[in-house]
Amino acid sequence: MKYEYFLAETDESAAQMLETGPTDGVLGPDPVTELVSLEAILKGLDPSSDEAMLLMSRPGHGRTLANDGTDSVMILGVLDEAVSLIATAEPDRITSAMQPWAETEELAGRVTAAELAEVTEILRALFERALVANGGVYVRLSL
Repeated sequence: MKYEYFLAETDESAAQMLETGPTDGVLGPDPVTELVSLEAILKGLDPSSDEAMLLMSRPGHGRTLANDGTDSVMILGVLDEAVSLIATAEPDRITSAMQPWAETEELAGRVTAAELAEVTEILRALFERALVANGGVYVRLSL
C-alpha cells in the first residue's frame, strides 16, 4: 500500500485527487492504524490499550471520501484532531515518541525509529501548513 498525504481546501477538492493523485503528496504511514498509534503515544496512552483502540472508533476516523469501486485507490480524510495534535506537539515529545511507535504491532521490524523521525518531520510540516491554511489533510491510498 502507498499512502500519500496532501492538503486540500475541501472534501470535494480532495476527492478529485482520486484518479490523478496529488502533485505534492507526502508518503506516510497508514492513517487508519499506524498514525493512530502515534496519536495514542503523544496522548500518553499505551498504543495497544483499549483506550487507544477507541481512537479508531471516533466519528470520521478513516472516512472514505472517494473510491475507485475496487478499493484499489481511495481518498481518506485525516481527523483535524490528529493533525492538530501532531502539528503542535513539542519537538522533544515527537522525538521521544519515535522508539515506542517503531515498536508497535503495526510497525515492529518494518521500520526504525530514525526512519519514522524522518517521515514524521515531513508530515508535521504538512500538518502545520494545514493549520495555517485552515484546510484539511487527506490521504490517497493506492495498491
